Amino acid sequence: MSDPYFREYRAGDYINIHTDVVRQRQNVRRRLCFNYWTPSPGWDSAWGGSFVWCGGFVKRPGGGGAFPAAFRAPTRYNQVGMFVPSEDSRHFVDRVSDAADPSHHRFSFTSWLEDTTPPPGSEEL
Repeated sequence: MSDPYFREYRAGDYINIHTDVVRQRQNVRRRLCFNYWTPSPGWDSAWGGSFVWCGGFVKRPGGGGAFPAAFRAPTRYNQVGMFVPSEDSRHFVDRVSDAADPSHHRFSFTSWLEDTTPPPGSEEL
């Protein structure tokens, strides 16, 4: 299991569209992603900070494309999301509104179940 990442989202905060496929660490593969969202009780989903699952991108003939499997998971108190990271597991966190009550907070903890594979050409001892 990876070390957890802790984040607080404040007004104006968001995360761009991405996958959780690891490229910068050789021989590490993320098998399962755990997202635990814990906004303050009373967090209004209209303030944003929602997890948005895009899924795979589908190209359209003539250009452009869409994410037909996309859906928004509004942030609610004590909620968990899990998914298998892949090239098609695109997702993001939408922007927290400037209207968000500053006495409420939107937190998340994220961790990954990971495994490592031996480098090519290595031998088991």
